[in-house]
Amino acid sequence: MRQLARALLAVLFLLPAVGSAAGSESERLNAFFERVFERNLARSPIRQSRLGIKTQQDRWDDISEERQLQELELTRADLQELAKFDVERLDAASLRALDASPATRSSLDQRTDSSTAHRFSTRRR
Repeated sequence: MRQLARALLAVLFLLPAVGSAAGSESERLNAFFERVFERNLARSPIRQSRLGIKTQQDRWDDISEERQLQELELTRADLQELAKFDVERLDAASLRALDASPATRSSLDQRTDSSTAHRFSTRRR
């Protein structure tokens, strides 16, 4: 009887660890989305204005080729980081967020296509 009680206690102590593993991966994914959103928001005065943030209302977004190349590099880095998440450890809500995000794993090849970078770099000459 004591062995059964010990086994039940061990299972009860292990269950939160299993749940927190999924939670920690989901928390990491949510933190990633939040970090990317905040970074992109800080780089776009127009988007800030649309959201009612009144800090840079006297500015426009930078639409130069240099900025587009920077955006491309940031997107590549974001997609590479996104691909590192363990989908098996995500909870259902995080999986839905991942599927709904514009930067899913299936778009990794499309967005990091070297021809896009080449197209921008050849214009400069």
